[in-house]
Amino acid sequence: MGQVIIEAASEWADKYRLFCQRAYKEAYVRPEIGITDELFSVEVFNSPRVIKYFADLIRSADDHRAWLVIDNNRQIIGGAVAHRFLGFCEMKSFYVASEM
Repeated sequence: MGQVIIEAASEWADKYRLFCQRAYKEAYVRPEIGITDELFSVEVFNSPRVIKYFADLIRSADDHRAWLVIDNNRQIIGGAVAHRFLGFCEMKSFYVASEM
């Protein structure tokens, strides 16, 4: 299977949001400390606030960039977002599909 890294553009925002919804569920659900599956539900990730968050996150700007790893079927299997500040960059997110 081949993969390619692309710089993300706004048309990828919805796919990246849904990729992250699955990744967050796998990584962060911990009912014993109150982080439940419902916090990462489809309903939450389809809310206007979350849709806007991912649209803003994935768009290219002078102060940040997003990259996606996609497979031959144009499915996202990984992604990273970095923000640039004066003199340094901060990695905001870095996710890879668990099966990879």
